[in-house]
Amino acid sequence: MKKISALFIAGLITLCFSMSLHAQSSENSLDQAELMKQFVGTWTHEIDEDSIRLWKVTPYGFGYEMFWNLKIKGESSNTGKGIAGFTVKYQKVNWFSLGKVDIWPYRQLGEFVTEDKLVMESYNFDHSKILMKWEVIFVTPDKFKTTTKSRSKPGTWDDPVVREYTWIREK
Repeated sequence: MKKISALFIAGLITLCFSMSLHAQSSENSLDQAELMKQFVGTWTHEIDEDSIRLWKVTPYGFGYEMFWNLKIKGESSNTGKGIAGFTVKYQKVNWFSLGKVDIWPYRQLGEFVTEDKLVMESYNFDHSKILMKWEVIFVTPDKFKTTTKSRSKPGTWDDPVVREYTWIREK
């Protein structure tokens, strides 16, 4: 009987400890709403010699309104709008975007994992597939780098297409 009691208590302690560890590792105590304010402003990045992308983020209610414009040789090629907000209790950043050239709307969902690093995933229109994985790192208040990974041509993650850009805040 003493063996059963000892095993029961040891099991209960182990269960409580593992639940505590799980709860601690899954919670993000960073203030997502406050950290999103870093994006407010107008940003540009050069795609290549003839192409630049402009992205403007302005506060709107409890979230943000976004506008982007891709210019190739000075001519607008792709424009779009989006909104950014948060999930319940501001636990995740939630973006919804629709472009003039894009075939369907898409959604990004993610969170700041450190004060200067945001990780997100882009989903297709019915949320059945992750299309792209994002990592945004603020180097300074006026400069951030993005690294995106997209599925390869056959639609797998075996050999993803990786793109890196440096965004500069316009003065």
